[in-house]
Order: sequence, then structure tokens, then C-alpha cells
Amino acid sequence: MPLYVALLQGINIGSKKRIRMEELRHLIAAHGGEDVRTYVNSGNVVFRHDATDVPALEARIEEALEAHIGLPVPTLIRTSDELDAIMKANPFPEAESEPKTLHVLFLRSNPDVEAVDAADEIETGPDRFAVHGREVYFFLPNLMSGATVDMKQVQKVLNVGDATARNWNTVTKLAEMTRT
Repeated sequence: MPLYVALLQGINIGSKKRIRMEELRHLIAAHGGEDVRTYVNSGNVVFRHDATDVPALEARIEEALEAHIGLPVPTLIRTSDELDAIMKANPFPEAESEPKTLHVLFLRSNPDVEAVDAADEIETGPDRFAVHGREVYFFLPNLMSGATVDMKQVQKVLNVGDATARNWNTVTKLAEMTRT
């Protein structure tokens, strides 16, 4: 049975999209998830599911979440193998020693070449980013609070629809959870 990581956008950040992790685990289990585990309170779920159509599984979870909390919750899923590949593809390995400076923006779809070229024109100051498939890696040496590049702007220029970001500590922990 495939092992998946679901990344929910915007959960438990504001006052509206609220769900307890116990409820989230139950919701995923009620929709076929097995061995459901969550990490921190921001919508990171590791689970097994017999589904092989990932976009259909994303849609199924999104529908269940919207029915449960009354608001849309974009949900992006990666397989455990994809998460390992994301870790290995990090174009900023020097940032791994300071994981608070490294973030991954998970995209719904692959951006087209013209959009990636347009994103390369975005002014970043000391920050850097690199598009790699459905992920954008951000190296923010002055941390997120001092960032000069705007992830939302990059997402908009890439024209990929939904996206959600995780810091490197979270990406690393989720990858570890897929190995246990």
C-alpha cells in the first residue's frame, strides 16, 4: 500500500481554517487512510492508502475537509519516494546546516518553461530560489522574517495554482516519518 504525505495549505494559521490533529487523523482514516500520523499542528499527514490516482486522492481529501470545516483546504500529496527525491534535489545544501533558512514551496503542478524563465527575473536581494519540478526551494539567509523574495509572487508568476510551503525541518521530519 503506497505511503503518502499530505500537505494542507493554511491549516491552523488564522482563526478560520482550524482543525485539531486528532480530527484530521480521523478524517483521513475515514476516507481510507491507514497508519495515519500527523506532524505539528499545521496540516502535515503521513498515511498509507490503496489509491494510486494521487490527484483523485487530493480531491477526495479536499472535499472531506471542506465538508468538515466549511472552507476549502488545498491539499498537496507527495509519495514517500517523491519526498526522498525532494530532499536529495536540494540545490542549496549549504543551507541544511541552518534549516530555518531553507524552505520548500510545494506546487500543485509543474510550471511551464516560460513561467520559470519569468520567475528568474524576480528580484531576490540576498535570497535565492530554484524551481525543480513541482517544488521551489528557497534559501533565505535572513530567515523568513527578513526575506526579500515573496513566495506568493513566485507562485503567481509560475501560474501553478495551489501551493504550500514547509521549512526544511518539517520536510526532514516528514521524510523521516515515511521511513518508520
